[in-house]
Amino acid sequence: MYNLEEKKVIEAIKERKARRVLLQFPDGLRTYAFKLARKIEELTNAKTIISADPCYGACDLALEELKLVNGDLLIHYGHAKIPKISEEKTLFIEAHIKLNVKPAILKAAEMFKHEEKIGLLTTIQHLNSLIKAKNVLEGLGKKIYIGKAGGKTVYKGQVLGCDFTAAKSIVDKVEGFIVISGGSFHGLGVQLATGRKTVIADPFLNEARNLNELAESTIKKRWIQISKFSECKNIGVLVSLKSNQLNLELAEKIKKEVEKKGRKAVLICVREITPENLDSFIDIEAFVNTGCPRIPIEDQSKFKKPILNPEEALISLGVIPWENYGKTILKLKENI
Repeated sequence: MYNLEEKKVIEAIKERKARRVLLQFPDGLRTYAFKLARKIEELTNAKTIISADPCYGACDLALEELKLVNGDLLIHYGHAKIPKISEEKTLFIEAHIKLNVKPAILKAAEMFKHEEKIGLLTTIQHLNSLIKAKNVLEGLGKKIYIGKAGGKTVYKGQVLGCDFTAAKSIVDKVEGFIVISGGSFHGLGVQLATGRKTVIADPFLNEARNLNELAESTIKKRWIQISKFSECKNIGVLVSLKSNQLNLELAEKIKKEVEKKGRKAVLICVREITPENLDSFIDIEAFVNTGCPRIPIEDQSKFKKPILNPEEALISLGVIPWENYGKTILKLKENI
């Protein structure tokens, strides 16, 4: 189902004369790990090691693990490179999926009966279907816009959970967005960041999902956590140790903003942001996560205490207005 570019992998290992390679997969691709590792060892002189630690994106490269196992090359499956990341010891295999997107796109188009101008977006797995989807929609008389790549993406139309530049760059031209994706997280982020109607075209299920209800529900839940945070006096500001999520400067500035409001804050560095790692800090009443924005949005229910993104924390502190919700995440990370 996925294009795992086996020939490219074998050639790269031979060209680089790699003797030991580390293979890193997101959960959804691990079913292929054993077969790939065996094939690499059969066709090259390299030995393989598979990483079983969680992998959330190209922001989470197993580079430290590569050093620890004395590896020559990290082969990272399922995500596109981030422009500023060095590829010296990393080979990115994007794993485009071979699915017919037309049925899902036609169902999504039904939800835009009365709109003409639509922004078209995709996650990396469906990038190979973007132009086909565009052609299908244009055949229905729609005017399709595909936005530019951002600071963390390399392709037009590509969105990440932390980079919605492709949507924001065309938001003034369109009446809504269609996002080709298996899950709803990226589309939810698009709707929160743009305020525009967003529909998921899901090629796995051959269905389309309007995200209005999910977006409204998410905003209500986040507002509850933001309100709870406003009553907390002792705050833990989390510094993610994931390879490309670490933003110590942002964490220090959030800590300073908390302290300006007469509260107490400490910095906590952590690799895996889980309830098991945070619950034992019993005198800390709430957390601000400067790493992956997915955790507060999708995993809040697993945590006993509020865990906010930097933007949400600043809203709670009264530094930025609630009306800016979802619109300042990247600006915060780059400029605060």
